[in-house]
Amino acid sequence: MKLIATVAISFLMTVSFSSCGQGFKNRVVLGEQSAKEQVRLAILADKNSVKPPYYKALLTSKEVAIAVAEPMLFNIYGRDNIVRQRPYEVYLVDGFWYIAGTLPKDSLGGTFEMVIDASNSRVVDVTHGK
Repeated sequence: MKLIATVAISFLMTVSFSSCGQGFKNRVVLGEQSAKEQVRLAILADKNSVKPPYYKALLTSKEVAIAVAEPMLFNIYGRDNIVRQRPYEVYLVDGFWYIAGTLPKDSLGGTFEMVIDASNSRVVDVTHGK
């Protein structure tokens, strides 16, 4: 029984970590410029996004930002829906993580977009296109 649990946990960790390293081949990517614009709009709409001079990020890497975002996205939009949008576009823009799903080229539908404050893990904006 212990061996089965160990194998299951190893498998889940491998799947989770490998999703972060996938490439964007045959995926629609919005790009970093689009991420910057979405973060700018989210900051303008959110009065609590002003950074103090002693600002220090809690979310210090793409992997940590994804690990924080995925459980919330799974809860909102469903695990299968979000997993199909891997690999994600992830950019750190002015102290905010922009994370967006991708779709295969020539497919219909939309993806999620999420902006998270790197200093405190607060979700500033989350949307999903159709």
